[in-house]
Formats: sequence, structure tokens, C-alpha cells
Amino acid sequence: MPDSSKSAAKPPVKSRRRFVIGGVGAVAAATGYFIVRKEWVEVGPSDNVPARGVLHFQHEGRGAFLMRDGEGEIYVLSQKCSHQGCDVEWKPDPAQFQCPCHAGVYSETGARVSGAPIRGLATLSTRINEAGMLEIKI
Repeated sequence: MPDSSKSAAKPPVKSRRRFVIGGVGAVAAATGYFIVRKEWVEVGPSDNVPARGVLHFQHEGRGAFLMRDGEGEIYVLSQKCSHQGCDVEWKPDPAQFQCPCHAGVYSETGARVSGAPIRGLATLSTRINEAGMLEIKI
């Protein structure tokens, strides 16, 4: 006959393990939510975006580059390098974005050209609000 007192005295390892793993997962998910929190931010009139060149925009430590394509449509690129999140800089000559951290280079459309990054700069969403002002989701 098996001794049931020994098995009852053992702590429930599986339950404790599940609790710890679940707790760690919940903390990681909550942290991720606050880190990637994005909001719509008003930039101003869309006329502020130049026909040629780049308009740099900052909001609470987050940056973006606003530009127009060949047809005059506005597009917005994140200032964060896709490699490790360093802030990229716009260099008008030779018309490219450069990351000072790991020599990442992106074209004026945000496509990866060379260096450590494996993908291009993130494109941010735009919209016109009720007051007729350009907003970006940053």
C-alpha cells in the first residue's frame, strides 16, 4: 500500500512553477505595454512639411522625420534605428539617415542601405484631425 502521507507532504512544484512563470510573464507584458505605448500627437498644419527635405519632430523624447514623396504625399519615419534603437540622424548630403551607434545607413525612404540593421526604419501612421491639423502616431 503506498504511503499517501509522503506525497501529501511534498510541495506542489508544478503549481509553484506555473505561478512564478505566469507572474514573470505578466510583468513582462505590462512592461512591454508601457514601453511601446503610442499616441496620436499633433504636428501642425501639413503645409509645414517641406516639398523637399526633412522636418524633424520631437515629442516627449520620441522623434520622427516627416517628408513628402515624389507625388507630394506625406510619410513619416521613426527616428529609432531598427538595430538597437539609437536615434538616427538625417544627413542632407548624401541624402540619407545614419545611425551613429553601429554605422547603420538608411535611404531617404527609410530602406536599409548598409550596416548592422537588418530592416529599414519604421513608418509611422498619419492622419488629419478635426481641426485640419496633421497628427502622427508616435
